[in-house]
Amino acid sequence: MKPNPTAPAAKPLRASNICDCDEEEEKEKEKNRKFQWIEGPSAGRKNEIKDSEIDVFLIRSFARKLAKFVDVGNVAEEEESGIDSSSRTRSLSQTITGRDFKKDVGERCRKIVRKSSSKEEQVMIGMSVIESIIPDAVARAFGTFLRLFPEWFAKRHAAFVTPLIMNWLVGESRVNDIPVEYCDLERKVPANAFDAAFGTKKDLLVGDGYMNGVLVTRCRVLEESGCVSVCQNVCKIPTEKFFADKVGLAVTLIPNYETFECQFCYGRVPTGFEGEEAKGCLTGCLASANVLTSCSGTGTTTTTTTTTVATSSMATSSSMRKKT
Repeated sequence: MKPNPTAPAAKPLRASNICDCDEEEEKEKEKNRKFQWIEGPSAGRKNEIKDSEIDVFLIRSFARKLAKFVDVGNVAEEEESGIDSSSRTRSLSQTITGRDFKKDVGERCRKIVRKSSSKEEQVMIGMSVIESIIPDAVARAFGTFLRLFPEWFAKRHAAFVTPLIMNWLVGESRVNDIPVEYCDLERKVPANAFDAAFGTKKDLLVGDGYMNGVLVTRCRVLEESGCVSVCQNVCKIPTEKFFADKVGLAVTLIPNYETFECQFCYGRVPTGFEGEEAKGCLTGCLASANVLTSCSGTGTTTTTTTTTVATSSMATSSSMRKKT
């Protein structure tokens, strides 16, 4: 049968629809590559930590420092208007007991993420919090002390001290060897100070990563905040910058978002890619509630409202130092 020349040409709807579907599917795949929900460890294995009275005191002190930065906008407004904020500060201090880590620390860390408008602001606030706790003179004195010894000994000393002073904040941790993929396999160092002074045999030497690491078995801050961005931008990056800039010792923190472990590698310069495999948020993350994209350090913003938290936090930190 001959085609009817007067019949209208068939519209290429199917071909157009197929192209549109392919394009949409490709966009969806690209989105999934950039962002994913992370399950994290089983809820049944949640940290059960019994804090001592010293731990409670340290948690309370740390939470009060966090509160000053979380509420920094209100404080700045009160100072501008001449309102005495001492009563509000006393009331705030009374609500922080140090016995509810999730409420006192976890929720306030999430507030830092939700109130900031970028990764850079989160890192800046994290640095300000650390500097408000550890005075500049103390950090530099510790760095000067470490530089009195060989590099291998300084790294091991820093690793040895970490579990003694940080378990109240991060949970159980222990000194370990840095995983082989993160250390120089060719470099050999003495196993201890005695071998360094008297040992002459090459078989007494050990790998460069020997006892230079600290493994946090289940990070308390990450678990109670439930937020990848808190881990990356409020803890990991500020801690690395603080050690490099103030102490003068490189350290790399390598978080595992499937197990909540965190590997400290003293002496290793961070590349900026550790922890980037997350590319998303933990399932149920409250910091990313009502946000269509990830609040972690993947270049997206955490809220739709731009704030000036970082600038205000530096001003408050400066005023706090003046008062003290």
